[in-house]
Amino acid sequence: MNAAKIQLQTMWRAAPVATALMILCLIAGGVFAIRTISEAVYWGNPDHRNQPLAGWMTPRYVAHSWRIPRPDMMDIMQSAVPGRDLENDPRSLSDIAAKHDLALNELLQRIDTGLSVYQSEHPAGDAGQ
Repeated sequence: MNAAKIQLQTMWRAAPVATALMILCLIAGGVFAIRTISEAVYWGNPDHRNQPLAGWMTPRYVAHSWRIPRPDMMDIMQSAVPGRDLENDPRSLSDIAAKHDLALNELLQRIDTGLSVYQSEHPAGDAGQ
């Protein structure tokens, strides 16, 4: 530890801006590494795959859970809520249903139908994610 401290002090004296940038880059890299690993562990758990639809889920969560590429999930959402711009709408399914004057169960049924159609057209292992 003492050698690392001496090395860091030497670097700081020689180039404080570059040293600060290096430290910031190492911190950012660590944050992204932790995030990537935690997502891999979460989505690697079979309990999080093909979860039954619920109002708290977002379209992105459903896409991850059902292993559906984002454009295909947006197509399913467009068929569930036709004529609406849902591309930049990160809300939960219950918020989307309320915003578009739909009963939550009706929206969930429409999405479930879209998921069933997608799965029949894309057999297991061909989902794209």
